[in-house]
Amino acid sequence: MAVIRIPVVNEPRQNPIRYFDETGQLHELPLLRLRADILIGTDPARSAEDRRPQFPAILDTGAPLSVFPKRVWQRFEPAITRLRVADERPLAGSAGGRRFTYFLGRVSVAVTDLFGRRLRAVPVLAQFREDDIPEGEPRAAVPLGLGDGILEGRALTRWPTVERYDPDISTLESHGQWWWLADP
Repeated sequence: MAVIRIPVVNEPRQNPIRYFDETGQLHELPLLRLRADILIGTDPARSAEDRRPQFPAILDTGAPLSVFPKRVWQRFEPAITRLRVADERPLAGSAGGRRFTYFLGRVSVAVTDLFGRRLRAVPVLAQFREDDIPEGEPRAAVPLGLGDGILEGRALTRWPTVERYDPDISTLESHGQWWWLADP
């Protein structure tokens, strides 16, 4: 069984949420994300070097589908299978207060961790944004959604921990949880 670790990272925000607990102690609410890297394309032969393009991603349990920004998918456009939709209307979505058009497609995606382990590539249904994100706006990691994506047929497990730092990477905070993604 292949298994990778998905670290929890605290992404800084411009306007953090700060609050006082019941005892009057000030706290800052962390913006925790499950962080992974993805490789685009089918798996190479075992003896071949892996030259697939690699991108940072976050596992977004609130997103129904994975979403690839135009600046990312243009680097692997030939690997995308565009899908026809039943409606004739243009597809539109929104993220971060921005509306955008997109096309629906499928692409093979493998997931890798900080230790060089990886899970086999699986076909992922995704939105491929057609808008250009203006300079100066944040360049977020690729959000990996729940539907028809990297979790299909796999087990995502969360283990609570009291360890503050990861035993394998001393600078990586645990935020009270360790996550694993495993093939059956």
